[in-house]
Amino acid sequence: MAATVEFLGTRISDLDTLTNVTAVKITAGGGGPGVVDGDGVIQGTASVGINYPAQDKLVFAAYDIVGAGGTALDFTAGGTEEGQLIYVWANGVFGLQSTGTTISNFPGGLGIVVDSNTTLGNDYACWSIYGLETYPGGYQKLVIDPTKTPSASGGTPDLSAIRHVGVAFCAVAGKNNIQGFYMDAIDVGSGLRIYGSGTDQDGFEDLRAADEGDSNNRYGVIKSLDAGQNILQVQGKLIIGDATGINETIFSDIDKTIVMGQPQYQNGTSFENAIPDDYLEILCVGNTTASTDIDFGIKVGAGDDARGRNGLTFLGNDLYNIDLKFNDGNVDTFGFYGSTLTNFKPTGNLIWNAVNNHEFIGSVLNGCSRLEPDSGVTIRNCTFLNHSSNSVIDSGALLFTSNPPDDQVIDIKNCSFVANDRGIQHEASGTFTYDGFSFSDNTFDVFFSTGTASDLVVNVTNPVTPAASITATTGAAGSTVSFLSSFTLTITGFVNGSELFMRNATDATTNIVERFNEESAVGSYEYTYDDALSLVDLFVLKATGDPQAADPNDR
Repeated sequence: MAATVEFLGTRISDLDTLTNVTAVKITAGGGGPGVVDGDGVIQGTASVGINYPAQDKLVFAAYDIVGAGGTALDFTAGGTEEGQLIYVWANGVFGLQSTGTTISNFPGGLGIVVDSNTTLGNDYACWSIYGLETYPGGYQKLVIDPTKTPSASGGTPDLSAIRHVGVAFCAVAGKNNIQGFYMDAIDVGSGLRIYGSGTDQDGFEDLRAADEGDSNNRYGVIKSLDAGQNILQVQGKLIIGDATGINETIFSDIDKTIVMGQPQYQNGTSFENAIPDDYLEILCVGNTTASTDIDFGIKVGAGDDARGRNGLTFLGNDLYNIDLKFNDGNVDTFGFYGSTLTNFKPTGNLIWNAVNNHEFIGSVLNGCSRLEPDSGVTIRNCTFLNHSSNSVIDSGALLFTSNPPDDQVIDIKNCSFVANDRGIQHEASGTFTYDGFSFSDNTFDVFFSTGTASDLVVNVTNPVTPAASITATTGAAGSTVSFLSSFTLTITGFVNGSELFMRNATDATTNIVERFNEESAVGSYEYTYDDALSLVDLFVLKATGDPQAADPNDR
């Protein structure tokens, strides 16, 4: 099946007619506003235009849901619309009032209004989204969580019985019988969901085309920021996969930048987030009936040397706790190849649960919350950088997951940890292996965070950073962290009776290996030690006598 894209919510009105639309002037003085067919359209076939009467007048224009035969909206706990957002298309034609100027208690020029009264303007709450100094111009999809403290209100608005939804507007100039702003489609919801067999390596374009690219379904959840439609902005949830049905999902994409939005509003004294801090997220989900396969970027090579190319760049921000959720056990395969995740900082860290066939290869986590992968995720040749801990609990760019006391779960090799406050966090004692790891410019490379005195032993193999150069800190007095290096010496061509010696190169009196007698054609010796920077001398001697003689003079 082809890709299916669904809006997670309800279209309140296309506003293709003026029916059930009213306008009211809140600020006293002068004539009232008029409702006319809009001169500018962003969605559907028509829009609503509002003749703005005079400068510095707060005007509302809204659609009456109940008057149109619908049911009032309930955004309170347990209500039908609980947890959903209000989206309204609006275009301020006249110059907006700045957010620093308050007219009828409304700071700014363009925002969203709701009202629970039969008459618009009696029991209202409104939120200022844009002022003169912040408005980019043209049609913008305004978004607000109506449980947020309003910028201004009047009467007693009841969020369990909202019947009017629309636009609040205030301009620095105005003239009656001239359209001061336009209003188009109104939606209530949370985001978009995609499932089915999408366009190969163009999955996010499938999402954009079903939203911004469809004039009859412009929800404003995802839009392009460049002419090539390769930089996309998201303000809402994106769900990749079908967690509630039986549909398969095949989703892949390359060479795109996904920018997570940061909508704000003026609450009357300052700017704050227009939607909940934890709201923005990309969820990858599946079901138990059909397969779900997701790829970001392209895998190059195989095994421990695998890399990624043509990846995606996901850009979060400092205002929202944005999440990319991998932790659905029904996603059959997931490849994160040559891609970068920046500034994704969900409150509960980045959890990645997988039974198998999930790969994080040749990719970068930059300034993100701690990654917590399990055994089903293969991690190769990745970089973890610029992690800053939010708490003692979240104190590492990567949680080295394990089952105590000595069972390594994580499958990771050949990775780098750069400029983190703490690179790797261990929450359990035991013996673990770092294979091909590199550490640089971290405050501490390793944090052993157990709260009671215990021991952490790390075997360092194929090191880029020598064991003796890895730094560690502990969470409990008396805890110890040891980094050990193991080397195997394979020497061929021995002559019977020869002896191999290995000793400290800086102290000839200190033998690391006193004697190793080898009478076969191949010699192999393995020695584990925790002084990875020490230099050793190796030399082979052929005894002229009995190499095992007790008296050295007889050898």
